[in-house]
Amino acid sequence: MKVKAYIASAFSKDNAGGNRAGIIFLQEPLSVTQKIAIVKELGFSESAFISNSEQADFKFEYYTPTSEVDLCGHATIASFTLMRELGKVVPNRYTIETKAGIIPIEVQPKRIFMKQQPSEFFEKIEKSELSEAIDISAVNDNFDIQVVSKGGKDILVPVNVNDLNVLNPNWQAIATLSEQYGVIGMHVFGLSETDIVCRNFAPLYGINEESATGTSSVPWRAIYTRKRFGDKKSTFFIKVLIWEVLQKSL
Repeated sequence: MKVKAYIASAFSKDNAGGNRAGIIFLQEPLSVTQKIAIVKELGFSESAFISNSEQADFKFEYYTPTSEVDLCGHATIASFTLMRELGKVVPNRYTIETKAGIIPIEVQPKRIFMKQQPSEFFEKIEKSELSEAIDISAVNDNFDIQVVSKGGKDILVPVNVNDLNVLNPNWQAIATLSEQYGVIGMHVFGLSETDIVCRNFAPLYGINEESATGTSSVPWRAIYTRKRFGDKKSTFFIKVLIWEVLQKSL
């Protein structure tokens, strides 16, 4: 089997960093086993498989090195940026079929916008339940620890921003906790006066730590804005740039 895969990096800054994703335009059906094997070969946290859809303009399937997930923000943004560069889409509005539902996408000459589903809030979790996963002395008690979904459930954990970079996660404990609550992983965030900084752990899906994430970045904004502004509406934007586009034959 020989498959052409593109590699693109979303959420980069000044042509550096970001989160890479594999992008495969399906020419023929592939089995789940084949898709996972391709993602393992590429070596990134998620890859997108794009095909025709009877419900939307495109069908997107997302796989990690171990299994399928319902939605992946950075792979979607990277894919549409690549598609624009390849001339497969032009500045316009599109829809994609995903396991998280039909997602609207707006392609602009220099930006890609992805409209996500409303945040869904689930169980609140006691700090003590995280004691084997992370150092709970870092947890910021001003916010709840809660399961939230934007197409895929995560445990959102607020921590003191100065402690964020020195956290030493226990991958096995996070995987066990993720399985217990039926989530993809743990999204840990800290707030400073000017920034919101985050780390994302999903060892249950073969991703110990992801460099950036789209679908998990919006729910903590909902938690933050509900805490600060109540039920008033507020709007945030994520600026996303493409770093590089590569081709790789597998």
